[in-house]
Amino acid sequence: MYVNLIVDKNVRKLDQLFSYSVPEKYKNNIEVGDRVVIPFGTYNSYIEGLVYEVIFDDFLLDSKIKLKDIIYILDKKYSFTNYQMYMIKFLREVYASTFQKAYLTVLPAQQVLNINTNYVFLDDILGFHKFDKISELNIKKIIKNKELKNLLSSCKLEKIQDFSLKVKEKEEVFISKNFDDLEKTLLNIPDRNVKIIRLIKYVNSLPYVEISKLRRATNSTTKDIENLVKKKFFSKYSLDKKSDATNYITDKGLSNDVTEIVFTDEQSAIIDTYSKYKAKNKHFKAIINGITGSGKTAVYMEIAKKVILNKKQVLILVPEIALTHQLISRIKTSLSKKIAVIHAHISSINKAIQYNEIANSDIEVIVGARSAIFCPFKDLGLIVIDEAHESSYKSDFTPKYDAVELMMGVSKFFNVDIILGSATNKLQHIVAAKKENFLMLHMKKRPKNAKIPKIHIVDMVNNKIKLGDITEIMYEKLAETFKNKEQAIILHNRRGYSSYRQCKECRHIEKCINCDVSLSIENNTGLAVCKYCAYRIEKYSNCTICNGKLFDVLPAVRSVVEDLRELFKNEKFVAVDSLLTADSDKYSKILSDFNEGKISALVGTQVIAKGLDFKGVTLACVLRADLMFNSPDYLAVERGFSLIYQLIGRAGRHRGDSLALIQTMDVENRVFKYLKDYDYYSFISEENSIRKLTTFPPYSKLYMIKFSSSDNKLCLDSASICFEFINTLLNKKNMDVVIYKPRAEYYTKIRNKYSYYLLLKNNAENHSKMAKILYNILVIDKYKILNKNVDVTLDFSPSVL
Repeated sequence: MYVNLIVDKNVRKLDQLFSYSVPEKYKNNIEVGDRVVIPFGTYNSYIEGLVYEVIFDDFLLDSKIKLKDIIYILDKKYSFTNYQMYMIKFLREVYASTFQKAYLTVLPAQQVLNINTNYVFLDDILGFHKFDKISELNIKKIIKNKELKNLLSSCKLEKIQDFSLKVKEKEEVFISKNFDDLEKTLLNIPDRNVKIIRLIKYVNSLPYVEISKLRRATNSTTKDIENLVKKKFFSKYSLDKKSDATNYITDKGLSNDVTEIVFTDEQSAIIDTYSKYKAKNKHFKAIINGITGSGKTAVYMEIAKKVILNKKQVLILVPEIALTHQLISRIKTSLSKKIAVIHAHISSINKAIQYNEIANSDIEVIVGARSAIFCPFKDLGLIVIDEAHESSYKSDFTPKYDAVELMMGVSKFFNVDIILGSATNKLQHIVAAKKENFLMLHMKKRPKNAKIPKIHIVDMVNNKIKLGDITEIMYEKLAETFKNKEQAIILHNRRGYSSYRQCKECRHIEKCINCDVSLSIENNTGLAVCKYCAYRIEKYSNCTICNGKLFDVLPAVRSVVEDLRELFKNEKFVAVDSLLTADSDKYSKILSDFNEGKISALVGTQVIAKGLDFKGVTLACVLRADLMFNSPDYLAVERGFSLIYQLIGRAGRHRGDSLALIQTMDVENRVFKYLKDYDYYSFISEENSIRKLTTFPPYSKLYMIKFSSSDNKLCLDSASICFEFINTLLNKKNMDVVIYKPRAEYYTKIRNKYSYYLLLKNNAENHSKMAKILYNILVIDKYKILNKNVDVTLDFSPSVL
């Protein structure tokens, strides 16, 4: 009996399975998915392996091959489920991932095996005494490999290895403020200490903050924070490692109507369809296309109840962490108390506890962002992908998987029911779903006779401008809205989300030393920071080139906020962008304040258009909508339509009449005709025809190959060599593939690395063949054309070109 293993080694030529013998004591206990410790390589160093196959017939092996034995099987609670093993296979076959990267993608970060190697001297040599102990890291600094091997073989040195897999037991430590009046508190700061003021301002903006996060955000030390605790400015407390992972959510003031729901005819029809399918024991696969505010979530909940009654688990995916805030309390109240929340901001302790509970089927509902798809499910019965059109379901890290595509694969392989829900489902998903015989279900009305907003397209060329990008019409409608004690949401989806400083004399803009981007000024801390790397400096007051005076340049969104404050001095406006939403606690507080009516309008980038539900919003505004469609990206029009459509849907969900203003410099753009009539179906039909004609996805397959290096010339040369090689190889194989020459990334330098990319367009039916070719060239370097000083990454479905 032997096993084939995935080994935890990131070496191109080792991307294969390795065979190991199973000792007698483990033969009745070993299974696919078990995690094991094995001796590996010439020195038999301990590493981790994952059982990929169990082979019971030894005669399949060459009799001359002597296999090494497995050393140890980890506790079964850390084994991979069949579901997780399928994920590894899918990542490898569809995204050309290496075994190791696929394994580490699925492996929970808090369950990484720690292996320690030490050496013990068995004689007085090299200045060491008998039984002295030294780590592997230190011994390699003083002894070369050849000498080390001789000492081991002559029994003058003994190698000792141990391993442990222990989830962090460290408690999470939090800080909260001990004061009410910020201004009075700041007056008591000795010598107006900038660092202390920065800390106090940051903590004041949140209900609480993890101490490690506070250190990073304010460039402070633990000692700085502890001093403020001693002086009673802050309180410090720990989070019990077994506390409910959903308790951190601040849902005060959020729209959370859990009264008994009276379903509309459209909702009832979908729920009845599901029940009929299950009565016949049929696999339920559906795309629900429902206008914003049509009650899709209520349908998800009702279907989920039926799944839970059958002792199955439900996975609900949301595109943004922030969207869990409005969902959790609703689920806990009306669906299930046995709930897990999985996303990047959950502590490692709570995440580990929840993983074990999911594996033991103690959890009924799992809510999470993209990473939740890798949970150790054993009884998954329903997958719900809310706002399925969102780009955040696509991973930015290798392997660059699409969570929607992955879950469609899971649904098919394990016969798990699946729902893709959105007001603007992607054309790519619609075409793929039709091939798999998904039901196409529609919800075209809002419950309780709620009206959809009237849409007014505002021509910015022929209308008076009040200030900045705000037209007279928009100003009047905002004034009317605020007079009626109602609220607005304003979308300004332009580049330039961060403030920076520019010299009045020479116009120089200070840039990051590691990246080709300007330094942003943080509101909370006053630091000049790079949003791509860890570089940060104190805010500078004079130009570093000519010593001239500087002035602050506001980002597009914050510039609009300043204009609004100038026009409406008695109203409160808040800028919302991706930098703010990355701070889960602060964003939650703003959403709560907005829903309580403490904020008149939110002004933001695309994040404010995503799945939020507020009672007081009756006006939705879009500034410079035409800018969304001017990109050469083939997805720009579909993305822009979807974003505006979603933004409009934030208005009028709970009140009578509502309005959407779309300001544009190009009123003749075809998109506005469909938007004005809420005609998503005609829009997507026309978009489908254009894609067919131009042979862009879903009627072809795109591949992006990215090259990165600290040496600009080397990076471009490497990209050019690959271009020539791939082009020649594809011609030899008579493959009809379009390959474009190397292009520089939008930001040519990030984190001290320059980047170029190649783009290929292939027939979608030939994906498996193409994936194998690119795997051989770029993943395992079969043809030896890659440079070790250039990083290469593959993206099999780039969402942005």
